[in-house]
Amino acid sequence: MLLPVVAWAESVEIGGIWYKLMSSQKAAVVNNPSNPSGGSYSGAVTIPASIEYGGTPYSVTAISDQAFFACHNLTSLTIPEGVTYIGSMAFSDCSSLTSFTIPESVKDIKSSAFSGCSSLTSVTIPKGVTSISSQVFQGCSSLTSVTIPEGVFDIGGFAFSGCSSLTSVTIPEGVIMLGSSVFKKCSSLTSVTIPESVMELGWDVFSYCI
Repeated sequence: MLLPVVAWAESVEIGGIWYKLMSSQKAAVVNNPSNPSGGSYSGAVTIPASIEYGGTPYSVTAISDQAFFACHNLTSLTIPEGVTYIGSMAFSDCSSLTSFTIPESVKDIKSSAFSGCSSLTSVTIPKGVTSISSQVFQGCSSLTSVTIPEGVFDIGGFAFSGCSSLTSVTIPEGVIMLGSSVFKKCSSLTSVTIPESVMELGWDVFSYCI
């Protein structure tokens, strides 16, 4: 697959949030160059729908890999409509994050995006998402409910592994595959609805669901 050439500007900080600017597309990607090991953001963070730099407006369209990684003091988050992509480990190990809303504009959430968010209690996956990536909510031990929309066709390995407070899950019609260990160590799980569309179950899907 041929990818378009993208003109990048240097990383910039605006309103306490770092961005990488795609000048040719007038788009901004939230990132975290100031501390590669994470932990730079804290408290309540609101990502704006657009920013201005050098007199030019940029729409915020994506959150890059590890952008908020290990921000243990991040407590709440607002993601604007217009963001379509959340990168791998974008919010991994944000252990104080209790709630957020994934906007309907998001179409792609990469692996481990919210893994280790141990204070997160509920999440609704937007309707435009068609694949739930591996380990995306692994270790979210306070997660009690999750809404999986119609249109999802596969759920990746370990996606909800270690969600020990999750009590019930309804998998919508249209899902054809559950990856290995999807619900492993979901020790509070008492009820699961699996539709007739599911054709494949990976290894250890319900292992240790005591």
